[in-house]
Amino acid sequence: MSEPAPPSPPRQAPPSSSTTTARQPPPSSHRLPTVSASEALLSLQSRGPRSISTGLDQLNSLLGATNAGLGRGKITEIWGPSGSAKSSLALQTATHALNNGSSVVWVDATTPFAINRLNHFLAANPSSHGHDSEKDSRLDRFHAYSTPTVAHLLALTLHPPQSFPPPGTALMVIDDLHAIFEVSYPRNRANTFTSHKSEAARWAAGRRYGIMGTLVSALKKLAALNDMAIVVTTGCATRVRPHSGLGAVLVPGMGGAEWEAGISNRLVMFRDFKLGSWAQQQQDPESARYVGLQKVNGVAFSDEGETGQVVPFVVDKDGLKGVINKDSTAGAPVVTLAASSPAKCRKRPYSDVADANTAEGRDEYGWLNGDEADAEGLVDEAALLEDDEAAATTATEDDTSATIVIDD
Repeated sequence: MSEPAPPSPPRQAPPSSSTTTARQPPPSSHRLPTVSASEALLSLQSRGPRSISTGLDQLNSLLGATNAGLGRGKITEIWGPSGSAKSSLALQTATHALNNGSSVVWVDATTPFAINRLNHFLAANPSSHGHDSEKDSRLDRFHAYSTPTVAHLLALTLHPPQSFPPPGTALMVIDDLHAIFEVSYPRNRANTFTSHKSEAARWAAGRRYGIMGTLVSALKKLAALNDMAIVVTTGCATRVRPHSGLGAVLVPGMGGAEWEAGISNRLVMFRDFKLGSWAQQQQDPESARYVGLQKVNGVAFSDEGETGQVVPFVVDKDGLKGVINKDSTAGAPVVTLAASSPAKCRKRPYSDVADANTAEGRDEYGWLNGDEADAEGLVDEAALLEDDEAAATTATEDDTSATIVIDD
């Protein structure tokens, strides 16, 4: 009699769709959406020009050989002292972006944005369309924000809302960025050189460059994902060079290795720099201003902060105007703003350094009282005497062979 077959194991029900969906890993937020080549080509053609003019033709040609002006997807830093027309250059660049039909985002870190300045620039730079309502449409595409602290700016760039930046944005300007960093993460406090530095001050001093690196990484991501140019205006700081024989020098207000690597272009703006004959013929020679290039398309002219070509310009009621003159310094060689490798002070003056030609015996050099007794038995004096006699004999033979006899 055969044994009954063992019962088959119960079949398991297939997993439900909800279970399968739950087991799938969540989509990664840092991955870009898949876009076909045809859609990417159409989007590039509909975004307008790939560069934004600054209003200065000579500066545009120096910034880009193919696409003159500020390229999209890159970060440009404009630094200089107060009153050097940094904000005016950024505002004029924003005006040209609005004239191209794009939107502009202006982030002010200090004071609220003055809309009257924008109205003057729009009136001085009319659009090519020439309609009466064009000015109002350009104002509608200009979006102003205010970030009074570094925390506000980090929240806006690291975790932007869905409506930021607005569609069609080609330019984003952050004005006076260094001001909020000096408040939240100051360079030096009053008690920097004392031992009573508070724990909060030490933490702020150590986190300054780390926060700068986080911010520039967020700005690079915004510029790449939204295909827009980002312009950052910063002030300057004074760097003292002690024991170098040189005076203090102005340096950018923002710095650090990560910040330097994140920006693509760096422009410095200043005034009253070697007034030439063309400036002396102007009605107001003190109005001459200059913008210099220190870094273009990720390539710095020098690691020591030197400046390449310099472009002169003037500021009037209609904006920034370039100055074209043969006597200008636009084609001048590299101008050094900060001296590289300053000469170090010697530890001892020349008068204290012993002369190498003095007749100082072997027994006198480097020996102190009592050293002969300590070194007794360590030196073979007989060998030293033989060496001295051999050296004297060789010197005598050389003198004899070199003697020249002159017959009268």
